[in-house]
Amino acid sequence: MALTAGFAPGWGVVYRHFGAPGCEGLAMKLARVCRNKDWRLLIANDPELARQVGADGVHWPEAQAHLAKRWAGKFRLMTMSWHQSKPIAKLPRGIDAALVSTIFPSKSKTATSALGPRRARKIARMSRAPLYALGGINARNAHSVAGHMGIAFVENSRAFLR
Repeated sequence: MALTAGFAPGWGVVYRHFGAPGCEGLAMKLARVCRNKDWRLLIANDPELARQVGADGVHWPEAQAHLAKRWAGKFRLMTMSWHQSKPIAKLPRGIDAALVSTIFPSKSKTATSALGPRRARKIARMSRAPLYALGGINARNAHSVAGHMGIAFVENSRAFLR
């Protein structure tokens, strides 16, 4: 059963297509599902596709987050990835929240070394920005950061279309 089965209205979905063939069609399907379930859809690093499918916003890789200022006010929500171990005092202009990773060990191709829950909690306490923990999150460990950050996880996009 997909983790998404228990999603409540207001949850967010980030579609990371990495330029895959057919990404426009899948983005349109995800946009319909998200609208029907009252979920927020962010398209990773592709504001044009986000606009084309009527997504709520864009999720920017850390290295591209400076581009968000050009799109400020054009979307309901913009987030960025954040892979550093120091606190975020202020987000770049146009960015509403950051997904901090990697919190726990992860097999993701983009995962960095795990910060661990203690370091993640320290970062959250010192940051004024809204943060979401990402990387290796599961039912056994989410509680160790949930009181300090929101929770984010990766699931195969096909699960959203069931």
